[in-house]
Amino acid sequence: KWGGSHSFGRLDKSQLQTISKNVNYVTGEHLYVDQPWTHNIGHALWDGLFSAWVGMLENLRGNAPKNFRIVLNAYDISHENYKESLFYEAIQPFGGDGVMAHLNRESLEADKTIADWICFERIHIGAGAKGLRWYNEDFRVAGTEHMRAFRDRMLRMHDVKQSGVRQSGDILRLYSEATISVFDNKRYRWEKTMAQIEHAIRTLKDDGLDIEYVKWENISRRYALSSHLTPWKAQLATVSQTSIYVTEPGTGMMMAPFLSDGAVVVNLLSRVSSQIHVVPDDGSSLRVETPDPMEDNLLASVNYIRVLHFPLQLRLHTEKILEHSIIEGMIHRALNMIGTQSFNSSTENLSYISLVLSRTCKRMAQECKSVLDIMNGLRNCKNEIKHKENNNTFTGFGEGLDWPARILLRMATTSFVGLDDESCIPTSFRNEFFSQSNSYPQVREGLRFSLRGSFDKHHARSPRAEEEVIVDRGKRDITKLP
Repeated sequence: KWGGSHSFGRLDKSQLQTISKNVNYVTGEHLYVDQPWTHNIGHALWDGLFSAWVGMLENLRGNAPKNFRIVLNAYDISHENYKESLFYEAIQPFGGDGVMAHLNRESLEADKTIADWICFERIHIGAGAKGLRWYNEDFRVAGTEHMRAFRDRMLRMHDVKQSGVRQSGDILRLYSEATISVFDNKRYRWEKTMAQIEHAIRTLKDDGLDIEYVKWENISRRYALSSHLTPWKAQLATVSQTSIYVTEPGTGMMMAPFLSDGAVVVNLLSRVSSQIHVVPDDGSSLRVETPDPMEDNLLASVNYIRVLHFPLQLRLHTEKILEHSIIEGMIHRALNMIGTQSFNSSTENLSYISLVLSRTCKRMAQECKSVLDIMNGLRNCKNEIKHKENNNTFTGFGEGLDWPARILLRMATTSFVGLDDESCIPTSFRNEFFSQSNSYPQVREGLRFSLRGSFDKHHARSPRAEEEVIVDRGKRDITKLP
């Protein structure tokens, strides 16, 4: 997805003659992990290690070797903080036979004293279209059937015991025994939601629940874990013992696959917005925003946990952004879901935005591929669009369309303003999405509240009752939502 050069490939005759006298032969099973995310443990796991591991399992028809050696690109791990990173700690024992750094062409060219070439007896290279940041038609991460095995291997190789499968049953016992962790997330501060979260924690504690706000750097305190545990082991142990995992999207969400069977995730969502302007600028603009579930494709790939997403429309229409009473209600609902064994993670764990997109893709395969190509970085969309009727140019739609919520924003704003965006998102796909959203009031309500909020703030008056409207900045007319 991100391009870049690789040193694996065919060598011409002169190169073969040069290196043939100085080759280091290594035996055994090896897995090459292309890893540009060493600074971010979430992407390092789900865009790097997991996708490479799934590629190896597919090569071996599902039969994972007991032990293998992980091979990393020396350039990827060359920064000075690599050995202090969580990824360094996480990957060391994972394969069972250690880690080695492969010197790429850039390294060889930079240091002429390096003459050794490596000949592998057996090495698995390439993960294909996999990883957290690669979207598929079902909006799940490729390799979902291997997610549980990946969790189990990570815990086993780090000698972290699972807390066991939780079973639904006596609700009073669940309330008294459930461990609820609200994990720290930088988005709480970005979106000024901390006060509501802290209020909810105090209320639930007064109700007798075991709930704590957990900072990742102080994570061992949550369960009185032994002080000798390394940071990564402490995180694994803490998550595996958590019954209800509360957070917003981002890296803080990406530890959820290490939960034990029957646990529940509460996704408080984030928000993404667009600021639309007219060119030449007439001083007016329109701010449109929508909730952003972000990593819900990862959560939908985990079939042993349940996920609750914050209601879309409630995430937008309140000035407080996150009402503490709604957070409390979601956690009480999550308590009743602990231990659920029969559910469809491919639909029930997806956010409503991704669910409607996936259903649209089922009905429009060709158009869906065009949209997925945008999300997967295979083609780009223009940031400016000209209105066919009045010739005004609208700008601000953004080029970073790599999340479902950003695709939704672009479809909503171009549709509201009456713009032809066929070269980016096919009109037929856009119309089918809105048609499918009729089956999911949360999506329609989320769009409506977003629209009302933008409209009211700019014009200081309410739109006509029962009508979903937006102002076309060029025509100054009111256009109905399709």
